[in-house]
Amino acid sequence: MKNEYIREEVLLLQGIDYTVLEKVTGECASRVYNALMHQHIEPGTKEAFNAYVSCLHQLYLMGVSMQLKLMGYHMTKIN
Repeated sequence: MKNEYIREEVLLLQGIDYTVLEKVTGECASRVYNALMHQHIEPGTKEAFNAYVSCLHQLYLMGVSMQLKLMGYHMTKIN
């Protein structure tokens, strides 16, 4: 499966890190699906597509944020 390849070969995750990523990914997917279903958007419409793309964008940003935090980066306010 593609997900396993990415986790094992690209991200080089094993053991607890592999399991934690799997749980976080599943939880995020579940919450996004729930949020989309509560919007009562008609499937197959432009609005549904835009909502789906918006969710993917936010998930991507969340993933980037998590990875940067793991790498030791942090946000600082610039005046």
